[in-house]
Amino acid sequence: MSSEIFRVGLSLRARSLGRAVPAAATVRTPIHQEAIGIVGVAMAGERTGIWGASLGKIRRGSPKVFTVGDAREVADQADLWRKMAKVLSTAGEEPQLVFPNRQCARLFAESAHRFCYDQDAEIAAAAELVWWCCTRREIPGSHAAVVLTEALTEQWAVGEDGCDTDDLRIALAWIGADGPDSLATLRDEALAAFGDPKTSLEFDDALWPKVDRREAERRARAARSDVEASEQERRRAKADVDRQAKNRATVVSAALRPPLKEAWGRLLQGCAILQSSQLPRLGHLDQFCTATQVSWNRELQRRERGYSMARKDSARQGAMGLAEAEVATELWEGTLIWGDEMAKAEAIAGGKVLSGTVAESDAGGLTVAISSGAVRARVGDILILVADEDEISVEVSDISSTGDKVTISLSWEGMRVIEDGADVTLWPPRPDFGRRYLGWLMARMADKHWALGDKESVPPERRETAKVVADPLAAALALRTP
Repeated sequence: MSSEIFRVGLSLRARSLGRAVPAAATVRTPIHQEAIGIVGVAMAGERTGIWGASLGKIRRGSPKVFTVGDAREVADQADLWRKMAKVLSTAGEEPQLVFPNRQCARLFAESAHRFCYDQDAEIAAAAELVWWCCTRREIPGSHAAVVLTEALTEQWAVGEDGCDTDDLRIALAWIGADGPDSLATLRDEALAAFGDPKTSLEFDDALWPKVDRREAERRARAARSDVEASEQERRRAKADVDRQAKNRATVVSAALRPPLKEAWGRLLQGCAILQSSQLPRLGHLDQFCTATQVSWNRELQRRERGYSMARKDSARQGAMGLAEAEVATELWEGTLIWGDEMAKAEAIAGGKVLSGTVAESDAGGLTVAISSGAVRARVGDILILVADEDEISVEVSDISSTGDKVTISLSWEGMRVIEDGADVTLWPPRPDFGRRYLGWLMARMADKHWALGDKESVPPERRETAKVVADPLAAALALRTP
């Protein structure tokens, strides 16, 4: 049995019961008091063309709604970010953004990366904030950017696959009071609105006013400032273009404000479900929040010193970022396994927590016959051996399998002896937040990778340089000759 099958089992149970079932024993996603919710919709076929956005403080409950007349115009997108910057500037010392689903988070992340280098300092600061929060999603345990569909389905298991659970309406239907009876209606609806969040082509055509040939000619003449056109014609053409843009902005605003406010209401509903949970808070969440705060302080120091955001990471920054992500993954998995009973059950099913009996023991180590099915361990891993309420740090020295039987050899430091036949449990290490990232990274770079074992790397044999000949075909054949 694997952890994926464990989740599938919970989903099947939810489908059989007709409602969501708990998938966590603790609250894993905190919503801060100063969190800012963001809901947006993009033009169909555009990756960064945002039609409109509603954003504001979660605790206030009333968002600011901004729309643009043309989602494909860079000037309109810059004006949209200028308006959103006034709300994003109130993020506080511990910023947190809440998005309804992954598609919405990806939409604003890509649009933010587009304006991170804008000449307007206000726009650039707002875009850098959104980009930083979205990139912190790759760090486990960091809640700078919360995706509600992920947070809700982490707390509850619903009877849907991964594609449908990214729609906040479907997740709320399973968790809320409506139940799965409204799911058929949701699936029959054209999700042209904001489940994706992208509009449909029909929706865009309805918003886009038709422009006849005469107005198109006037717009082209005004843009070129044609010498043959009179001053009066250029002014008339410019006035027509401005009036058309104003009318389009009015039409777009009237069409998008109601659904954006409705989507904002679902965002508040999802946040209320997370905040009203009676489950205990997951341990060590404060340490993860502290790590996020340290990263944000480094970002603020970079701004204060006048350095612009790098377009790509250097080799050192990339290595440190990978090390931070790997350590955070280890800490988060250890926190879940040691602090959440449901995560512990999933780890047992996935082979991360192993149970067995001692087959042979001596002063330097022991051999454990694993009784569970799946084994997720490798040579060199550090595990915690629990026997008679004693916790001993051991290292995996060898893993062997014969048929369905798996035997793990463990070594330890000191003089300990455990009786043969004793029942033991092997756990991942407890989360150690005192580890220094740089020292750990240097140690990892100095050690040989565990997959290499004791084998020495054999350099490839040098091939003789092909002889220079006049015929290109002969030269090619000479290169192909081993």
